[in-house]
Amino acid sequence: MSQFHDMDSGKKWNALPCRSRSGERGATVILFSFMVITVMAPLIGFAIDGSICYWMKTKLSSSVDSAALAAARSLSLASDSGALQSQGASTATEYFDANFQPGTMGTSLPSVSQASPCTDNSNPCTTVVPTSAQVITVTVQATVTVPLYFLRILGHSSTNLSDTGQSVRRSANVMLVLDRSYSMQEAGACSTMVASAQNFVNNFVDGRDTLGLVTFQVTANYDYALTTSFKSGSPSLNSTLNNLVCTGYTNTDEALNLAYTKLSGLNQPSALNVIVMFTDGQPDSFTASSFTVKTSADTRYNWQNPTSYVSVPASSCTGTIGAGVMLDVDGAPDAQGYTGGIFPDTPTAINYATPNYPPIPTSVISATNCLFTTSPYTTYSYAVRNDVAYLPSQDAYGNSLTGYKTLAQCPYSPYNTGSFYRVDTPQNIMYAATNAAWHMGNTIRNSGIYIYTIGLGGTPEEVIDSDFLMRLANDPTLPSSEYSSSQPTGLFIYATAGSLGQAFAQIASEILHLSQ
Repeated sequence: MSQFHDMDSGKKWNALPCRSRSGERGATVILFSFMVITVMAPLIGFAIDGSICYWMKTKLSSSVDSAALAAARSLSLASDSGALQSQGASTATEYFDANFQPGTMGTSLPSVSQASPCTDNSNPCTTVVPTSAQVITVTVQATVTVPLYFLRILGHSSTNLSDTGQSVRRSANVMLVLDRSYSMQEAGACSTMVASAQNFVNNFVDGRDTLGLVTFQVTANYDYALTTSFKSGSPSLNSTLNNLVCTGYTNTDEALNLAYTKLSGLNQPSALNVIVMFTDGQPDSFTASSFTVKTSADTRYNWQNPTSYVSVPASSCTGTIGAGVMLDVDGAPDAQGYTGGIFPDTPTAINYATPNYPPIPTSVISATNCLFTTSPYTTYSYAVRNDVAYLPSQDAYGNSLTGYKTLAQCPYSPYNTGSFYRVDTPQNIMYAATNAAWHMGNTIRNSGIYIYTIGLGGTPEEVIDSDFLMRLANDPTLPSSEYSSSQPTGLFIYATAGSLGQAFAQIASEILHLSQ
């Protein structure tokens, strides 16, 4: 026994020994066991089972989202609008099953009554509903049963998790604009273009999307009116394409204006509005409302010998020169060579086959006693440079003929001062035509219409201008000084005859992706 001494009182105290209490120790074990069972085990179980449920919920969410997106993209495979539901549902189920395989972590897909708009007990449940005239909404709903492991001690063996994915597919209004100039025939690529365009058409939904066709050579023609019945109609768009003949020059400006006028006339801003333009060369002709008669003699390149300067008298025209098409006969931006026109702005149908020139009814040309109208017209049309003083300032649609490509000014008096641009070189005609088409493209994009361009290269007949086609499409690979982030971003694809089908298919894929 130990003793303690109190210094103040002088007394001594005996200290009692410590003794453990077995009853207290038993109570601690009981309390700890109770806490483990009622608090810690549920917390641990909740943490583990909760983590499994959270993981399954995330996987379920991504699965219904991807299924909805895939279903919306697949709607282009439907033969008509009536097949949209079955096409969307089968694709959604396929993608959902690939991403969320039943049996993972013991999960299963029960048969459940889904929430609106689903009306059956399928799981997943897919609905394809037109929510407006130009918009389809795809909804995918799914429920999965997830087993619980630790929470079973509290009587919970499983739980159901549900999620919904949704995607929107806009209807596409697409105008095909196809260059059918004679160089396509010379290159042996005309039939390849037709087949590639037909496969492109097959990517879209008859009864839902809207497709039309503009072809162009010296002039442009509206060969197939925009319609949702482009597959089921008689004739169909693809059967119309079978009639395409390649001949003539390349009036890109007029073709773009015609496509823009018809497409914007639909007045469907909620749809995806697109122009897909194919060409194998550079713009070499343009349409103008009038041309200025050369009223005095000067020195310029002769129409009969375009490599030498000669004294050219005043035009024999009496009156004015009205609307028509001026073209670069050489089809290349040469400093010297032949130019042609003024040709009547008469639309030429898709099957028009006369080489190079449209019909030449001189009575429709407002040009009396002009040298270039003298018979035979196909020869004397080169003499237009003897009758026209200088290039007009704009085309027939209000597009400036300057601004992108630099035009050569008139070196001959009295037009050698001010903004007078020469008409006696193929390069000026081609550059003026390119500038007009460039401005037309800017107007189209400013209206919200997308432009996609395909340039056929690798042929000896024509050389495409890739920079022009990239600018026309507002391709995102353009330098920042040339790309416009405020306008729709299109795409330019350079193709050879062997890759032409792939180029059309890639653009179809881009359009369908944008429609989501």
